[in-house]
Amino acid sequence: MISNWGAQLVISMTPHDEMRQKGASNLPDVLQKRGVKWMSVPVVDFGSPDADTDVVWSATAPFAHQIVSQGGRVLVHCFGGCGRSGMAVLRLMVELGADGETALERLREQRPCAVETDAQTRWALRA
Repeated sequence: MISNWGAQLVISMTPHDEMRQKGASNLPDVLQKRGVKWMSVPVVDFGSPDADTDVVWSATAPFAHQIVSQGGRVLVHCFGGCGRSGMAVLRLMVELGADGETALERLREQRPCAVETDAQTRWALRA
């Protein structure tokens, strides 16, 4: 379970309708009951954030930065666990000071499918 892993924040990169279709619409409530903060940054499958979603990211990322900077854990997910979640994790790594290309290499050592499209890569490295 996510809370057993010690996540303090879960960032969902899936739109609400996708979560509902996959049977995960209750995730925010389940996490809240376990004391885990949940935030949504909805991006369509194989997509990258548009201008509106960029605003949501700008409001979400500082929470993740603070948790990671204090040694805490942040879980980022999408449906497949590759493109959108990898894009967001790479973006967090870069925002926290990592070199983009080095961060992508490190990320792909752990999750070879991380960041699936050129648009996702561009967004993640734009930090």
